[in-house]
Amino acid sequence: MIIKKANFYTYQAISDYGLFRVLETPFTLPSFKGEQISLFRLDLKAQFTSKNLKYPLKNLRLKTLFSGSLNEATDHFFSISSTPKSVVLVYQKFL
Repeated sequence: MIIKKANFYTYQAISDYGLFRVLETPFTLPSFKGEQISLFRLDLKAQFTSKNLKYPLKNLRLKTLFSGSLNEATDHFFSISSTPKSVVLVYQKFL
């Protein structure tokens, strides 16, 4: 499924277990406490900061593709920003 938002496209894929989205930072997504969240960076140089994740990111450069995986939401939404702006693959696991 491809959704056009403003001047860019949001790509998403739904599996039996969760939702994958390719998003540009910064973004805020709806969530629920305890939801499994994984971030996969596509930019080696970007430094990421998060809000409402169990394992917070604070100006953190994700050194490997999977360094941002296996996190968990702590509220009804979470936010990701980066310097510079970056594109991230986000996975949210269904209940």
